[in-house]
Amino acid sequence: MLTDGILKFTLNRIHFKARQMMGHHGFTEDGFDDLRQELAMDVLQRLPKFKDDRGGIKIFICQVIDNRIANLVKYHEAQCRDRRRIDRSLDEEVRDEDGDSTSFGEMITEDIARAHLGCCGRSRQEQADLALDMAAMLGQLDEDDRQLCLELKVKTPLEISRQQGVRRAGIYERIGRIRRKFLQAGPHRHL
Repeated sequence: MLTDGILKFTLNRIHFKARQMMGHHGFTEDGFDDLRQELAMDVLQRLPKFKDDRGGIKIFICQVIDNRIANLVKYHEAQCRDRRRIDRSLDEEVRDEDGDSTSFGEMITEDIARAHLGCCGRSRQEQADLALDMAAMLGQLDEDDRQLCLELKVKTPLEISRQQGVRRAGIYERIGRIRRKFLQAGPHRHL
């Protein structure tokens, strides 16, 4: 399947695309040979899937290389690995609020770490305050509305309307009424 001409085309294309990536998306000259090898391995693994009735071999090879590069870029720029987000080492010595020397990693609280990872944008205290406020507001609702709020934690309005045998618009009207009651009660600081 791989004639000398196709092999030469493949190696040239891999070299060209790997060279294009240097200095972009976290790819460095140190990783140039690794990237070329990664692309070559992907082409070799996918070559048995080539069907000549769907297009030429060169188009197939170019598509395989382009797709692999796109996936590698996505991998490199995923939030947890994005080199642009790292601006200092966790071991770097910094001054705390008292002026004492400590490592940057020691300054990161659990709330900051959770917010940075996207786990929760609220501190533990804010979460506790919100839970207390929500419990107080739920206590002010009639039993049907309170039950609807509890069901909305695990079901969609459509699922609730089907389960209760009522129109979905009726469920949304109740949700709107409950929302207005909550806003009148003043939980604006949690929004």
